[in-house]
Amino acid sequence: MIALGKALRMKVEPLLLLHEQAVQELEPVEPRIRDFFGNLIEQHTSLFAGRQAETAQITAFIRSRGSGYVFVEGFSGFGKTSLLADLVQRNPEFHYHFVSQAYRRSGGFDPTSLVHVLDCLCEQLDASYVPGRDQVSLERHFRGLLTRPPRKPTVIVLDAIDELGGSDEQSSPDKQGSLRDLRTLLPHRLPPGMVLVFSGRSQGDKSCLDEIGFEDKHIDLRLWLEGLNEATLVELLQMAGGAATALAPDADFVSEMHQVSAGDPFYVRFLVEDAAAGRLTRQSIDRVPTGLEGYLDQQLEQLYHRARRGEHLLILGYLLKAGTLSASALIEAVPGLNWLNLDAIIGEIHRFLLVHYREGSTSGHRDRSYSPCHDRFRQYFLSRIGNGAG
Repeated sequence: MIALGKALRMKVEPLLLLHEQAVQELEPVEPRIRDFFGNLIEQHTSLFAGRQAETAQITAFIRSRGSGYVFVEGFSGFGKTSLLADLVQRNPEFHYHFVSQAYRRSGGFDPTSLVHVLDCLCEQLDASYVPGRDQVSLERHFRGLLTRPPRKPTVIVLDAIDELGGSDEQSSPDKQGSLRDLRTLLPHRLPPGMVLVFSGRSQGDKSCLDEIGFEDKHIDLRLWLEGLNEATLVELLQMAGGAATALAPDADFVSEMHQVSAGDPFYVRFLVEDAAAGRLTRQSIDRVPTGLEGYLDQQLEQLYHRARRGEHLLILGYLLKAGTLSASALIEAVPGLNWLNLDAIIGEIHRFLLVHYREGSTSGHRDRSYSPCHDRFRQYFLSRIGNGAG
């Protein structure tokens, strides 16, 4: 195309634009990889409220700056995926991928696989891209797309980088290794016209930004998701409809609901669903919501399918009993766990844990200790695996 432009003594840019338009028109009718996330987006936006300020900040950054990194961080279940799902639903021109354990399929599309992540994004960023390249070629192509100024303003949304990893097979790359691969794939500075919005789960004193070699100076906008307030609970009850509508104006009920849930979006959703179905009253508000155990059962089932499930269950069992244990104590207690495989094995259950560093230390696993990330998880696992680690 460049040679043709020179031969005809024409500007190259219009010819490249015509070529891109022609390629887009000739694209196969086969759905794009990102279409796998249709159900995920619908599920996470059907009951979504209370993040107007964060959405406004992200939108304002994109419009005013037009280049740089936006990082969304929060504890497990605090609505990172819902926020980004709402963002792409409102802006279908954005390019996106959701790294989701729940949507993995053995032998099929695996949204936690680095290769599938890059395939999905390259297909959206480059109209002439054909999926199926080998990993080295794919990584080189993706890196090139993120270092060259795009022809038009481009926004990429990448959710839950902390979930990035290979399959459950022992021969596949471990989760931490795959996350660290982003060190070479994400430039510290994006070109003009490109914004990347990404999210990751906070693990107490540890951030997944450390794993990818990013410092505060590399992040242009960093957002921390707090719990929901009472006004948002009212909004969610109204959105849910059914029997929940009559509960929304009851200030005392909403106040008690907020106290029980502590504003935790993960827990609030199940309460609101019970309210809509007529199962939630002021008398029953202290009971465990109907959908919570089913959701956590799925999380536990994922552990049972992992190659190192024995170590995982022992680690969780000891932490449930002790509350907090150092890395050294876990290695001493759990057969097969050592300093060489600690990060890989802990990494596969990191969604259930918080990481704490000894005062004055910010790295080094010999200074680390671990605890359950959420009291809801703790209560659930105690009921399921009990004191089996003792």
